[in-house]
Amino acid sequence: MTLDHLKPGKRGKITQIQGEEIMQARLSSIGMIPGATITIDHTALLGDPRTYTIQGAQVSLRNSEAELIEIAAA
Repeated sequence: MTLDHLKPGKRGKITQIQGEEIMQARLSSIGMIPGATITIDHTALLGDPRTYTIQGAQVSLRNSEAELIEIAAA
């Protein structure tokens, strides 16, 4: 499952980051690394972007970025 399918209030564990190397580096720099636990906190009115909590920090991602992050149930 990818991060863009995570339901509000649910938690997932990052298993893999897809996409170009530069995007993988950007996501890694904000804490999106395999093994990290992530929760969805808020979705914008039109569904994009969404705010997540990862490693104690809040991060907003567009759905197109969240589709690159593979997760498993935590």
